[in-house]
Amino acid sequence: MFVKMARKEAVSGLLAALLCSGLTVAAERPAPIATLDLNGQWPGAVATSLAFASEDTIAIARYPGADTVSRFIITINWENSKLQPLKSKSLPMYGGGGRFEHIYGVSNRRILSAVAPNPQLWSRDLNKLEDTPIRVLNPPTPQSGMAADWVNVNEWKLYRLGPPATLVRAGRGEILSVSDAFIAVRGDRDLLRVESATGVLAGSFQIPSRSVCAGTVTILGSDRLMLTGCKGEARVLDFTGKERTILPKGDGWGFRYGVSADGGRVLFDNFTRRISTSQRISEFIESVVSLGMGPNIESKGEEIRVVDTKTGEVCFDLDSPERQFGAAGQHHADLSPSGRFVAVVDGNELRVYILPASCAAR
Repeated sequence: MFVKMARKEAVSGLLAALLCSGLTVAAERPAPIATLDLNGQWPGAVATSLAFASEDTIAIARYPGADTVSRFIITINWENSKLQPLKSKSLPMYGGGGRFEHIYGVSNRRILSAVAPNPQLWSRDLNKLEDTPIRVLNPPTPQSGMAADWVNVNEWKLYRLGPPATLVRAGRGEILSVSDAFIAVRGDRDLLRVESATGVLAGSFQIPSRSVCAGTVTILGSDRLMLTGCKGEARVLDFTGKERTILPKGDGWGFRYGVSADGGRVLFDNFTRRISTSQRISEFIESVVSLGMGPNIESKGEEIRVVDTKTGEVCFDLDSPERQFGAAGQHHADLSPSGRFVAVVDGNELRVYILPASCAAR
């Protein structure tokens, strides 16, 4: 009897939660201030990633599909509210044509391309500066001139990007974030150490273990970091672990973040799955009946949000609940170094949005 009552209460609670989850308020959709049709000059793409290489340069990686042997890197000049193609380069695919690369904006308007067998460093004009000695890239925070080689879970190497790339130092532990000034490393007993590039300790505190929380750490500017992935929250902490801000819980999932140069704003690119209450109930029942072997659950929408890391207020919200801007897991948006602009690749169109000088309370 007790088991039946407990089960009944659990199902009732779930149904109530599902009903509440369907109550959303439609927000006004932001309007871009500039657009560019990428199909006008390059083949269509099944996978796309982008990054601000600088305030006036947007870099895009495009993968036309599995039946091709080439990929494209494109740079777009962004100035005076106009998008103008700058350079493009067709490059061979690595690993049998099945690996798509991610790109990052680093110091001096350069682009770091994470592609096998080694990440490549490019100029704004797409002159290849070097194949780095890094094997498994731990990318830097935006506009940084450092990057790390994730040797294994307990070993890392820190490099200053070149050319040529130079080894700064090596260490033990799991390296989690890299900037010009600091690195964050998970050590023994889940102690997070924040150190200068030269190894001087700037702060330390305990973080949840991997078994409890597969979260990420992102250094924000000169004295803060962001811890994400634990209980759905994103928290801004100082280097001693003191909580400064709790950022609003976003919908869906994502694993890469855009950050302004001063760490004052963060962009979340999350993949969402909002379905009707009846479908949620149906999938729940199917999962119970099949002992957990329920329906294949995949994201169907995408939401891009920019949040002020000091106030927790939302500066920008582009929500597309019924359609993703591209394949799940890719990075379809980035934040400019100043935090004033957001660039979004939506299929074969590049869009730029302007953000307010300050974020109004919601």
